[in-house]
Amino acid sequence: MRFSRLDALLMVAVIAAIALALSGVLEPGPQLPRDAVAAVNGRAIGADAFAAQLDAVAVQLERAPDASERAAILERVIDEELLLQQGLALELPRKDARLRAQLVQEVIRQAVAQSASSPVTEDELRAFHGAHSGFFRQPATYRVWRFDCRDATAARALQAGLGAGADPDPQGGCRRNALLPDAWLGAAKLGDLLGAQLASAVVALAPGETLLSERADGASVLLLLALAPAREPAFEQVRAQVETEFRRRADEAALAAYLERLRAGAELRIGGR
Repeated sequence: MRFSRLDALLMVAVIAAIALALSGVLEPGPQLPRDAVAAVNGRAIGADAFAAQLDAVAVQLERAPDASERAAILERVIDEELLLQQGLALELPRKDARLRAQLVQEVIRQAVAQSASSPVTEDELRAFHGAHSGFFRQPATYRVWRFDCRDATAARALQAGLGAGADPDPQGGCRRNALLPDAWLGAAKLGDLLGAQLASAVVALAPGETLLSERADGASVLLLLALAPAREPAFEQVRAQVETEFRRRADEAALAAYLERLRAGAELRIGGR
């Protein structure tokens, strides 16, 4: 489906108007209250919220808006409310997947806003780290070399030489595969590079041990050079990650509680129940 420029502008305006409505600039009311500056089809534009809009513009202009600018800003807010009402009448938040997703995300943001802004103490973070130390556990990492050989005979000769302490940079029928980086890699990354089955066999090796893998077009020898065991870092080493995870779970809990309240006040009918 192709959208015209007018469609695009309408979409942007509707999204902006929904954001204004959610932030409290547009307040419902059958009549114009004393603290409102305008009303559009019975919905009031609050004076305090409108003043906040003027303050935002003043920051951009680096001065207070003059009378004509104030009038233009009010006209813009009225236009946005008209577009919002039209967008809702057309059920755009339901019919347009992008608008629906943006609206849902804005409601979620507001639902967890208090949780996100709440201060967290060092004692809370330390207690959280102690209760979930396994979550911050750093997995084992491995240094692995892979040698590709022209055939199984050359691969077996290389494997025997490596087992006897030969130079792990052979010449002749085998060469090291440069696509496997000489770096500390986790098991998941090795799985991406070698395949899950081969990676599982490699991480079961002890440092210095090798693994022979035969293929139709040749063979490979994998050498586990070194292993850094998994460890649980001290709180001070992962404090930033601890706070991030603490807040993420707090946001999840706040959203779950918010949704529970919405469900409690909603009439739900589910097929088959």
